[in-house]
Amino acid sequence: MNKYLIDHRVKKFLRSPTFDQSVLTAIWVGLVALYLVVVIGVMGMFLPEILQGVAGDAEQVGPILSRVIIYYMIFDLVIRYFFQKLPGMDAKHYILLPIRKNRLVRFLLNISVFNLFNFFGLLLVLPFFYRVIRSENELWSSIAWLLGMLSIIAINHFTAILIKRWGTLNFRPVLITAALIALLLSLEYFGWISIMSLSASIFTPLLHSSVGFAVLVLATIGLYWWNTKLMLYFIYEDRGQVKTGSSVGKNRLAFLVNRGITGTLVLNEIRLILRNKRAKSVFLGSLLIPVAFLVYFSPETSEVILVFLPFAIIAIGAFA
Repeated sequence: MNKYLIDHRVKKFLRSPTFDQSVLTAIWVGLVALYLVVVIGVMGMFLPEILQGVAGDAEQVGPILSRVIIYYMIFDLVIRYFFQKLPGMDAKHYILLPIRKNRLVRFLLNISVFNLFNFFGLLLVLPFFYRVIRSENELWSSIAWLLGMLSIIAINHFTAILIKRWGTLNFRPVLITAALIALLLSLEYFGWISIMSLSASIFTPLLHSSVGFAVLVLATIGLYWWNTKLMLYFIYEDRGQVKTGSSVGKNRLAFLVNRGITGTLVLNEIRLILRNKRAKSVFLGSLLIPVAFLVYFSPETSEVILVFLPFAIIAIGAFA
């Protein structure tokens, strides 16, 4: 059955009406992807030297990586939310066919693991494992570390799917996640906590012990099971539609109507933004702009206008 499903996906891609029309676009995207692969691959090859230069020569490089894993997970989760596609969009073509739904869901979830973001994670992890971890640890400890890092990549993958799936119905989980990230970065900015110390205290025992390796693997399995249950529930499109029967959301901004033509136009614009998936994603992403200002602002960069130019462009032209 999996062979036929893979064959269908390949034929759908090759027979797409935009396949011949988007050759230049495909070439451009391929060149950009190749550039990213080369950059991240080189970064993975020289990651031990980068970490050694940051931490100094007195420490081993292996435990230093545990200090920056939270930074990696935050950045990777944000990128995945905006660019990673949800699995299961093609399930509607097979609903009426005599195919077991749980088997179909597992196939779509398994095939989603083979995406570009997970490949980028491998480009960072595998060279570091070969150059550092394998030489500093025994064979079993090295294998446990590698499987633990692969589990962390998978945890981010399945977590992004969960957040994005719930965000299509209710963006409160997205706001909660963004608020937690902003709070964590703000606490480090003001010097109340150290993300590096927090990351080291969490991931050093998880990556350098058999029990920690088991915890990461079990967390990955748990997230996989959770995603399977959600995909089975939302496999029918009517369950994934946003409920619009409540009048509370419609009347929450009704006071703008009393502000004349300007208020009416503003109200219509807000409704259009919240109804469109892409516009709503841009709106939620714009909430991270103050966090970016907070992170990048410093006395050394306050007079450099180019530092703030990208954020100004995003804030002004995102919805356009």
